[in-house]
Amino acid sequence: MTGFSLRTRISFYASILWLFFSFFIATTYSKLSG
Repeated sequence: MTGFSLRTRISFYASILWLFFSFFIATTYSKLSG
């Protein structure tokens, strides 16, 4: 049960980090192209 909870938490944080990373890449790309 604990391992499953930890895995779910890791995937949850990974998706949030991916959202921030995509937003950062989009902002940097718009600055470079603009």
